[in-house]
Amino acid sequence: MKKTAQYFFTLCFTLMLFASPVLANTIEDKVEALPEFIDKEKFKDMPAESQEKFFEWNERLTEIKAMDKDDLDRSEKRELRREVKDIEKAMKAEAVSGGVYIGGTALIVILLLILLL
Repeated sequence: MKKTAQYFFTLCFTLMLFASPVLANTIEDKVEALPEFIDKEKFKDMPAESQEKFFEWNERLTEIKAMDKDDLDRSEKRELRREVKDIEKAMKAEAVSGGVYIGGTALIVILLLILLL
């Protein structure tokens, strides 16, 4: 009985040692798995809710890419392509939110106003 308890505690202790590093690396692995257009440094400063959205979107993109699309018909493939485009647009919009971007026409109008006034 004594030996069984000793083996049990040794097993539990060993499992605790090896389980913690595996859990610690999961978030870093998820961040590294994100698409290239997302800045990893800015991502780490984002709120937790936004990060969770990114992880969900990235998981869905991975699922879609891993699917066997040979069995799908044309409309289903089109639907998947639209979903991928929508997710990527949402990810890009969320990743660059907070910045001010001026289009080419707006820039020309601003320059003309500065020159005329």
